[in-house]
Amino acid sequence: MSTSSANGQHALNLFHILCEQATRVPEQVAIAAPGRSPMTYRHLIQRLNRMQEALHSLGIGRNDRVAVALPPGPELAVALLGVASTATCVPMHPADEDLDTHLGHLHIKAMILPFGAKNSAHADVHRHGISVLELTPVPDTEAGFFALNGHTRFTPAAQELPTDDDLALILPPRETGPYAQPMHVTHANLSLAAWQVAARLKLDMSDRCLSLVPPFQSHGLVAGLLASLMVGAQVVCPPDFQADTFFQWLEACRPSWYTAEPRMHEAIMEHAPQYDERIRRCPLRFIRSASGALTPRVSRALERIFRAPVIDAHGTTEMIGQLGEPYGHSNTLSAPRREAWATASPAAVNA
Repeated sequence: MSTSSANGQHALNLFHILCEQATRVPEQVAIAAPGRSPMTYRHLIQRLNRMQEALHSLGIGRNDRVAVALPPGPELAVALLGVASTATCVPMHPADEDLDTHLGHLHIKAMILPFGAKNSAHADVHRHGISVLELTPVPDTEAGFFALNGHTRFTPAAQELPTDDDLALILPPRETGPYAQPMHVTHANLSLAAWQVAARLKLDMSDRCLSLVPPFQSHGLVAGLLASLMVGAQVVCPPDFQADTFFQWLEACRPSWYTAEPRMHEAIMEHAPQYDERIRRCPLRFIRSASGALTPRVSRALERIFRAPVIDAHGTTEMIGQLGEPYGHSNTLSAPRREAWATASPAAVNA
């Protein structure tokens, strides 16, 4: 794994890291989705280059703030990467009840929304004088391939890419109020956080992550998406989570691990008994949980069902705490424990 720049230092700029992976493993799959053709690292960089050109032509460049409010899926992942590689990305939940408040405080220059989705978000955006860019997926092509259209009142921006110390992300606060503050994350912060997750989980390019948490959340963005891309591994970006559909994705995509929130794990646990044979055909190396407390009962049940260790991460979003030390905590993935579960016999789910 090579991550060094020309001066011998580790690359800490998200786009530069992805370019290095595209040079190292160009035909390796980067982004995948159920029922779609995968996107390689070479094609991912091509898409990011196209997006940089499009944003620059619309007057959006380094340090400008662009919000992205799209539904879960590979287009969301590539759009977030493209914006962060060009400007400052502000990921937003498309159904966030506090969207209007966030738009009033975060100095957004443009916002990417789904094509044709004339909902309350459009009204909020126009009320704040923010330019709308509409994203149209192209479903018969590679996962993450889309068209981006829109108009702005700005002159073309300088073709200058962000530096390590520029803001890659601004994460809106989860709550509103006088003390609620957005989280500002530089490229260096973001890359080091993702590297930390990849190291803790011993990820390499043979891994394939099924990320059930959308990347408009820090859990899904850093641990689900970026940690894998840091090492040239694959990420499966499915649409909205449904417990029954998870087991279809498990067999179709054959991930080596998945990451999810506690409520998702509970739903998977409850539906698992009817998919026992499918689970046996699709072994996992480990399971990761974050974004809340996973109860010991659910953790033990998942380990027995999948015969794989559960890595439970804790922390605060404000400190990117779900990523592990030093901003939070998670149990480790030890080789002896992994081997023990690989040879264990199935047990009752709630034993």
